[in-house]
Amino acid sequence: MIQEVAKPAAGAAGAAAPRQEPRLKQLDELARAFESFFVQTMMKTMRSTVQKSGFLDGGLGESVFTDLFDVEVANRAGEHGDGMGIAKMLVNRYAKYLKPAPPASFDRRG
Repeated sequence: MIQEVAKPAAGAAGAAAPRQEPRLKQLDELARAFESFFVQTMMKTMRSTVQKSGFLDGGLGESVFTDLFDVEVANRAGEHGDGMGIAKMLVNRYAKYLKPAPPASFDRRG
């Protein structure tokens, strides 16, 4: 996913700056984390709409298990391929606003 964003736009002079790559990686990680959170919240909300019959009600144990299950499913959905595509869309949208990272020898003391 990062390689697609790092390519210069048509007509742009030169390739993406090497200092830009860590910022793109951070943006990609943040976008994937957001997508995982979104999927987890969506699954929890969907599960809350199902009426409990009382036949297989597991109480607190079932609640903890389903919460952990939702977290794991959401994390794995983002690891394989494009997931739901939310992370890719966010990276494509916000990559143009990234500023290059300061050089490694940059002294902030002034």
